[in-house]
Amino acid sequence: MNKRLPWLFALWAVLACGCFNVTDELTIETGGGGTFSTRIDATRMMEMMKMMETMMPDSAKDQPSLKDMNLKDSLLKTWTDLEKTPGISEVKRNVENDAVFTVSFRFRDVDALNRALASRSKDSSGNVKDPSSYTLEKGRLVCNLSSLSGMGDMMKGLGEMPGADADSAAMNMEMIKMMLGDMKYTTIHRVPGKVVDYTNKKAKLSPDGRTLTLEIDLLDQETVHSMHNDIKFK
Repeated sequence: MNKRLPWLFALWAVLACGCFNVTDELTIETGGGGTFSTRIDATRMMEMMKMMETMMPDSAKDQPSLKDMNLKDSLLKTWTDLEKTPGISEVKRNVENDAVFTVSFRFRDVDALNRALASRSKDSSGNVKDPSSYTLEKGRLVCNLSSLSGMGDMMKGLGEMPGADADSAAMNMEMIKMMLGDMKYTTIHRVPGKVVDYTNKKAKLSPDGRTLTLEIDLLDQETVHSMHNDIKFK
């Protein structure tokens, strides 16, 4: 068997657990409430799974196949208790196609928003990494998120397969980039006034001065990614 095949099948298993392009969109309204949505685009993952299935030898046929992966149901069950969260309303789960999904809701205040987001920042032990994802006061919104919704941990060491030296790890990551293309985590923050200052200079301010967009390349392992942003507006 080709020596690269075990690595490819390991990669297939990782990707099957969920490598997505994710866009989080937060809109803060004048009264302190607002809307939040997350869009998950798993198109590249689906393509990879199909490609990996064609490369599998007979000895690997007992692994879960694409038809066995109930991806749609899994993603639509995200935040299953969202409707029961105090201060959360108008919850919607939308399927654009077999690989693109959106979950959105309204929140009464930032405390309700934090309660809704807490479940998504749990680690493997069930501990919440970001209990207060956002703080809001007059003319100031602070993004306290640090976990990349768990995606940073998922990508860490992806190229470092067992027994691989530094050169092999680098080659593995280059192969992943080549096969997956872009893998982005994007946050969009809209505030009810003109932004006058913000601390995360990697974010881009819209022409109208009310929206900040931060795009993180999850395959960029050489950069220390920070989502923290202290946004002042008036």
